[in-house]
Amino acid sequence: MSALCELILYACPLGELAGALSVYFERSSTEIGRNLAHDFMPHISLTGFFHDRETSIPTYISDLDQICKTAPLTKPNDILIQELIIRTDFHGLQISSPFLQLIARRLQVASSSTSRRDAIRLKGWLHLSLAYGFPPEQHQRLEELARLCIDVSMKAQWVLRLYERQATCIWQMHGNWELRTTNC
Repeated sequence: MSALCELILYACPLGELAGALSVYFERSSTEIGRNLAHDFMPHISLTGFFHDRETSIPTYISDLDQICKTAPLTKPNDILIQELIIRTDFHGLQISSPFLQLIARRLQVASSSTSRRDAIRLKGWLHLSLAYGFPPEQHQRLEELARLCIDVSMKAQWVLRLYERQATCIWQMHGNWELRTTNC
């Protein structure tokens, strides 16, 4: 019997936003210090972690291939960055996207794995984390850096990625699907 693995579906940015996030994460790590957001690549969580046998991964890849082939074309506002959220315990980008939630829901419905240990949980609050789990004294510097590096109007392309978390901060990508876009 194959080993149990921990899987998750993310939407990850490309383009101008991804470049700005790379600068932000590098500078925040070196100039201010690491926080829990540094343990992940920039992403929007579409599902919670779910557990299944390693042998089931091709089934999820096949399901996501089919979902992405039949998904409607995305339009520029289908994945909308609404605002920069700055709280004393969390910094991030608020995302609105019924489109991404539809993709995750389709995976939840289409997935036929009989070896999965827990349900595929859909995320209701879509966001991209910039910083959390940081000491209070870092809040102001992190806020200044976020406001300097990130503009919510930056252009982004998005890809779906199926990741396996193998150990703390060790990630294996099992699939990468560019979201088809239209200029309408």
